[in-house]
Parts: sequence; C-alpha cells; structure tokens
Amino acid sequence: MRRSIFSTLLVLLVTGTLFAQNKAAAPSAQTAVASSDASSRLPVKRVVLYKNGVGYFEHTARVHGTQDLSIDFTTAQLNDVLKSLTAVDLGEGRVSSVRYNSIAPLDERL
Repeated sequence: MRRSIFSTLLVLLVTGTLFAQNKAAAPSAQTAVASSDASSRLPVKRVVLYKNGVGYFEHTARVHGTQDLSIDFTTAQLNDVLKSLTAVDLGEGRVSSVRYNSIAPLDERL
C-alpha cells in the first residue's frame, strides 16, 4: 500500500557572520539537489533571513512508501545542520532515520 507522507525539513542557518562566510557554499548545495535524480529531489521552497542574521531554508516534498530523500550540504555546514535539522511528518507515516555522509576523519566531523 502506498501512503503519502508530507515531510518538511527546516534547516536553520547560524548567525549572519557564518552565513556570509558560507555564502558561496549555499548555491552549490542547491545545485547538488537540483542535479540529483527526480525521485529523491528535495527543492528549497522558502528561504527566510531575519534581521539578526539567523535564518532557515525550508524544503518540502511528498513521500510515497519507503522512499528516501536527501539534502546536500557541505562539510562546513554539518555542525549547524546537526544542531538545527527538523523533520516533520504531517501524515500517518514516520521519519525513521536521518544520516549523513562525510569525507572528513571521524575526529573532525563534529
């Protein structure tokens, strides 16, 4: 049975200083998502940046069955993503896990 799950992922960015430093990295993350295959694409639906420099990217997708979704980010963004990643299920399904890949050595990942 295929069931629909409406998932929303909110990724909060850090302060304006870090946002400005990673400004060049943000477009590459969006480009990587755009270049992935259509079944796992997770487009940015909304970008919010507050006056104090804190903001977030909102990614929204509809998931069927046991489909996996991915969101790409750089190693420099990993710490912020782990602190602020929120996965919301608005249907009757469940978010089973969140995982990340990294090329950095274990002692440098976090």
